[in-house]
Amino acid sequence: MMRAFKALTTTNLLLTALVVVGYLVYGLAGGLPINERFLGCGPGGLSRGTDPTTAPWVFAVIIEAVIVITFFYSRFADGDMKGHRILCAVVGVIEVGGLLMGHLPNYDPLGAVGSPSVGMPFFDRVLAWYVAWSHIGYALIGPNE
Repeated sequence: MMRAFKALTTTNLLLTALVVVGYLVYGLAGGLPINERFLGCGPGGLSRGTDPTTAPWVFAVIIEAVIVITFFYSRFADGDMKGHRILCAVVGVIEVGGLLMGHLPNYDPLGAVGSPSVGMPFFDRVLAWYVAWSHIGYALIGPNE
């Protein structure tokens, strides 16, 4: 039974990466406001004290790319999946923390610049929770071996 759970979470982790890329392509092609909100994140700067000029989807795609690359590296080259599971746990906890902080009444991550002009769409919010809990589930249950 545990082997089935491990196979399911491993498949789900790779499906999560495909869903993020698919949502990005759909957002770019369909004109969704993904430059303002993407998987619960707003625009950000690449260093402290800079203007929030980097689109939020850039961070999500980089994180998912790192997760997929480390998955295949750990799986085939290294053979030890412990580091990859820790990476997924850290990313998942940070994502859940960010989503929970977004519900606080006085939370304004952009400070004086102001919040983005659109709120987080329902589909984006659901997809953000799915991605975060997929990372945590994979970290807790482990890979299919």
